[in-house]
Amino acid sequence: MPNVCNPLDIMFFSGSSLTHSLQVYFPEGSLEFEIISNSKENCDPETPKRSRSTNFEESRKNLLKHACMRIDTQRKHQQLLRESTKSNEEVGKEIAVELTGVAQQPEIDKVKLFTEEVDKITSLIIGLSSRLAKASTLCAKNAQPDEKSQKMAIERRDKLGEQLDEARKLRQSIFRRGDSVFGILAKYLDPRSVEAFGGFIKEKIRLILETRQHTEILKSEEEILKCLKEYNSTGVMII
Repeated sequence: MPNVCNPLDIMFFSGSSLTHSLQVYFPEGSLEFEIISNSKENCDPETPKRSRSTNFEESRKNLLKHACMRIDTQRKHQQLLRESTKSNEEVGKEIAVELTGVAQQPEIDKVKLFTEEVDKITSLIIGLSSRLAKASTLCAKNAQPDEKSQKMAIERRDKLGEQLDEARKLRQSIFRRGDSVFGILAKYLDPRSVEAFGGFIKEKIRLILETRQHTEILKSEEEILKCLKEYNSTGVMII
């Protein structure tokens, strides 16, 4: 028999679960960001409470309704994030065009490379931070079935910690080179355009984080919805 989840149990999973909220922090006067993980108990006030008097089919339909509502909300968030990302990229393009008319090609290439590296290192650090937060929670809760599995979970957590430290060192190197990039911008552009480039980089980092988190939330909600749809009123999975 397939190992599938019970919609009545999903009610608790979707309504009250441990979530990892990642936030981006910028030290004063610096673009060298840090990703902070906050684990918190998430209680959804719109999720229906489990009741002994509610039959299986009514519970399933109610959960389906709320899952669909949450998915719709996440998709709207993603659309807004896509629009914000597009608008921010336009800001970057305008600054690049402005620089192209006055700077030397090697200087232009250096600015372009810095922007691309910020994109890549941000995605890498966010991904590692998210995986490390989840692994740390599993280790702290002793969620593994036996001592060997717990030891392996701790080793995975420690390995992720090492990888994150290496990614942070790479980030430091990238932003040290960023000082020369801002020197190039200041050499050719007015202070307002230089400041706008800094804002563009900050917004890029923030949007990468938000897009990643909303994508993960949407994926989780879609998995819950799929599980709910695989059951009929008798609790048997529909093939």
